[in-house]
Amino acid sequence: MHDVFVRRPDIRLVRHDNDRIELRTGVWNVSSINFEDDERSGHLADVVADLLLDGSSPFETASKYDVTVDEILSIHETLVERGALIPVNELSQWRSASVFQSGTVGVRAERRNKPACAYIIASRQNDADVIVDSLNSQHPDTLVRSVDEPTIDRLCSADFIDASDSFDVAELSGSFEGLSGGLIVCYWHEIDPQLFTNLSVLATELDSPLLIGAVDGPFAMIGPCYVPKKTACFHCAELRIINAIRDHNLYQEYRDALSRGNVTPPTLEAMPANSFDDVVRDLTCMEACSLLVYGASISAERLLTIYAPIMEFAYHDLHPVPRCPVCQMQPTQEAPLYSDLRAWVSTQLGWED
Repeated sequence: MHDVFVRRPDIRLVRHDNDRIELRTGVWNVSSINFEDDERSGHLADVVADLLLDGSSPFETASKYDVTVDEILSIHETLVERGALIPVNELSQWRSASVFQSGTVGVRAERRNKPACAYIIASRQNDADVIVDSLNSQHPDTLVRSVDEPTIDRLCSADFIDASDSFDVAELSGSFEGLSGGLIVCYWHEIDPQLFTNLSVLATELDSPLLIGAVDGPFAMIGPCYVPKKTACFHCAELRIINAIRDHNLYQEYRDALSRGNVTPPTLEAMPANSFDDVVRDLTCMEACSLLVYGASISAERLLTIYAPIMEFAYHDLHPVPRCPVCQMQPTQEAPLYSDLRAWVSTQLGWED
């Protein structure tokens, strides 16, 4: 084997005894793979630990435990087939937010593959200060700061999907110098599709992950966590999830009124603090912390919605919209689809029409 393989970061090794082990992923929704040595040689747990945790080569491991190289290569090949060992050049991808659906418990990830900075965009200065202070206290070596009001005003007023405003994207990206590959966190006191879509376009231009949190009366939304070229953006979430709610006509009317400038935002500084607002903001902070520490996110390719009066929490799986104008994800279905079984059989047997 010429490729160098390393342990996939979310894999945990559980040793039941020397001849029986388990490889686990996940936390509450755990999936596992069990391995057992029928010959009871007493080496299986140590061999897998060396290959996974110590990064030993099959030849070094075979020499250490005085077993044949073919036996170790067979175990190594099985670990590769099951996805426990991955090529070293794919390690950064597995550490990205697009792959981790839940964080690794109790293991602090290496800093070099995590966002090195974070910019906070909030509708109220007090919320921005709280998020900045929270992230700075958890990650003193990470640059965290809030975005200035003029830049936020431009993000709220422009329409980056409209071709006439496309020049603003390159110009505005200069205001985020150094953010490329960093993390953009937006916490807003209304579901503002124009702002969230503009931020998604900006994140695509900067190749930076974007995390959105919003509270709108009794409703709240956390996510999606958008990683350019890897996960679905807010525009996909709007088309697939928000527009599909039971009273979607009300949302469409609100969106149209917002685009015409007929929506009067509340006086946010005068709004009293409430526990629901604090909970949603803290959940957004936890997501941002998880991204900065582990490169992990529960809202990658998922959207969390909350309805406060009845404490309804709902997760919505989110998949990219083919040819989305924001994230520009290409459809993954390339093979032809057949509605008639006879047509499919004809193609498989090479029959002419």
